[in-house]
Amino acid sequence: MDTAANIFVIDQDPDLLEEYACDFRDKFEDIETIIFSLEQNSNNSNLWHQSAIMTNALKTNACSLEIAPLIEPLSIIEDIFTQIYNGKLSADKKFCQVALSILETLSTMASEAGENGGISFDTFSLTQEIIKPIALSNEKNFSDKIIETQQIINKHSESQSNSIINYYNQDLKNNDDIELFSQVLQKTDDKNEIIKNIQKQHLRMLKELARLTDNRNQFWKGRTEFIKAIATKMNSTQGQPIDDNQLKAAIYIHDIGMVNIPDKMLHKNQKYTDEEKELLYKHPSAAKGILSSISGWGDAEEIAVQHHERPDGSGYPQNVKEPQICEGALIVSICDAFFSLLNGRADRKNKRTVLRALSEINNHSGKMFSEFWTRVLYQVLKEHHKHILKI
Repeated sequence: MDTAANIFVIDQDPDLLEEYACDFRDKFEDIETIIFSLEQNSNNSNLWHQSAIMTNALKTNACSLEIAPLIEPLSIIEDIFTQIYNGKLSADKKFCQVALSILETLSTMASEAGENGGISFDTFSLTQEIIKPIALSNEKNFSDKIIETQQIINKHSESQSNSIINYYNQDLKNNDDIELFSQVLQKTDDKNEIIKNIQKQHLRMLKELARLTDNRNQFWKGRTEFIKAIATKMNSTQGQPIDDNQLKAAIYIHDIGMVNIPDKMLHKNQKYTDEEKELLYKHPSAAKGILSSISGWGDAEEIAVQHHERPDGSGYPQNVKEPQICEGALIVSICDAFFSLLNGRADRKNKRTVLRALSEINNHSGKMFSEFWTRVLYQVLKEHHKHILKI
């Protein structure tokens, strides 16, 4: 294996590398399904055995093709799966999440090898950093090493989230530089221009309200700007089927009702009781109350009210299905969930990598999330954040 231009070049037939990458993706999907099951019941030794066998197959093929960067981490994961199967190590949900994150990164490495004939130093270095703690683990310190590994993954997940926000940062600043309404009125007699600037004033007010929501919870820092960045880009790639200002207004205000949720409930790390769920399900009505009192924001009101509805009808507050859910609400719903997966929340503090978050969203596509907008989300990230998808 040679190195060139910050890439580990693998001296192998490109067709064989591409075939290996496809095989890795297929096996990873199978392992992912198994580990999702193990998250619910980590004591199923047969499933751990299956995971070890499939990981061994990936390692064996990597050895045959001399893809050195993959061999050691796959060996480590296989060994841990085997030790869990043999009862020497005890696994829990945290390890399942860590294992998936590592295997995702290895799948990315395999894809790079198949597409480019090599693996980038950045991806390789990240893998080494993540794998190091559990490579040094044993029966006594296994739990501590899992926590250490998760902290490294969380750090990179936060970096991914910040990268997305920073990517749009300049545009966001430019879009939100609003002239004072009184100055605009003095400069123009154009009715449309006046209406446009009234909207800008409303957006400024709604943005301030969004800050109240973002400040309520440690997991929501930067949430509104993140959702706006992704949602508006998704909208624009499809020719803006939703008016951009209406979409922004809905994003700013959609969760304003959360300010009425008690702190102890917001920071609760357990499932909500029926009474708490009833209170939670009412929060979209707060946005409706505000937007309905301001002329010209009917579309934003509909988006805000429906942002927790689901395509299969299992959402709230109206339990409507996708044909009755407006496009803006489908976009906000998926972006909201994407942020939550990347940044964690009170009842699920472990953050996801971008690929893991996308995988979970895709697993619920057609049920919790729109199939169409799931594809658009992936398209936006692939086209505008290739560096993030490789992490």
